[in-house]
Amino acid sequence: GAAGSAPQAVFSLATASAAEPAAPPSAPAAEPAAEWRRVTGTALNVRQGPSAQEAVVGRLLRDEVVLLIDTRGGWSRIRIEGDGIEGWVANRYLTAAAAD
Repeated sequence: GAAGSAPQAVFSLATASAAEPAAPPSAPAAEPAAEWRRVTGTALNVRQGPSAQEAVVGRLLRDEVVLLIDTRGGWSRIRIEGDGIEGWVANRYLTAAAAD
């Protein structure tokens, strides 16, 4: 009888490990889980912090696409991919960018 119970133990261990969350194999590894935003305003100041009183560290023009890092209140922390500048912009001047 003891030999018959061993496969059951192995089976239950395999079931437990199979239940652990894993990345779906269909997800492309080269593509990071990034959110992109398109600028809707004519010209948009990029600020050092999430406030209109913060210093301006950069400037964006309409239809530029930026990487969304964080959101706080009415502000979004973004990264400008070309020059690597990070800063804050008002949410109302951003819209979801197309994923193509």
